[in-house]
Amino acid sequence: MSRFPSSLTMMVSILIIAALSSLRYSRKLEGAHFQLKFDWNNKKEIQGFQHIHLDSLDYNYLQFSGINLGLSPNNQHTFTIQVKKWQQYYFRFIDHEIHGDTLVMQAVEWLTGVPELQPGYVDLYELDVALKHNRGKNIVTIGDEMLIKDEAKYFRRKIATLRPVNFLGSKKDVFNFKHEADYGYTIDGILQDIERIPEADWYIIFVHTSLDASTSDLSRLLDTLLGRQSTQKVLWISVPDLRSAFQQFNSSAWSKVLDAHGRDRLILLDGATLFEGDMKSYYMQDSVHLNKQAYEKLAEATVKLLR
Repeated sequence: MSRFPSSLTMMVSILIIAALSSLRYSRKLEGAHFQLKFDWNNKKEIQGFQHIHLDSLDYNYLQFSGINLGLSPNNQHTFTIQVKKWQQYYFRFIDHEIHGDTLVMQAVEWLTGVPELQPGYVDLYELDVALKHNRGKNIVTIGDEMLIKDEAKYFRRKIATLRPVNFLGSKKDVFNFKHEADYGYTIDGILQDIERIPEADWYIIFVHTSLDASTSDLSRLLDTLLGRQSTQKVLWISVPDLRSAFQQFNSSAWSKVLDAHGRDRLILLDGATLFEGDMKSYYMQDSVHLNKQAYEKLAEATVKLLR
């Protein structure tokens, strides 16, 4: 019996290696393209940590040791690992933990592709870098965790790849896009903050608990946004909660409120219709939050509606 693998096995192995190499290359290419949206010429250094030890690195995880933290790293900022002056790797993150002189960064998004670095000494810099301004429409996305949790980050990013737009807001997501979303944000909370929410051409509202609010609060919110001189369109996103048949928008009193405001500048994006036919495939295991495929599908529909 031959000790060598069969031709079929060798061919399959080569194809798998080629596919993995292509995937890694495409991720690096995508990251390199995305970093061009950053205004590097006007970056500001917040703090730096020289000659610290990179313990481990993965596509979404970083650990450093030997670091004396002054300010706690801010996930609203952009970071760079510098090995040499010409060898820099940029990233952003969502969560972090500090244990003594050890810093762990989690939910990392690499802007320049995942680097192939071995443990060793590096410099780490925290930067404030804005995105370049586009000549397109200004958008404010307003909502709760449906606009920031898990795969929600792909909603704004997909829109930005399809249209030259500017996202406005007081917070930034892991891709550096601004927004006005927060965990547990309600219609009442939005109304309390409405004066500080920037004026824009388009407003996109996505609040999972919206049906728990009163129709009078919904009317007040819509009246305020539609009454702004800059407002061209307000898009309301509704998706069903698969755990409850009540979370259907079409026959509710809310639909009547939307109709009362007219559908010329107010648009409803109904996820129940958009995802019809294969509903479960667009949700995470909790049957409440959406997956990447769903957010990108919502983004594509949004771009078609907001013209």
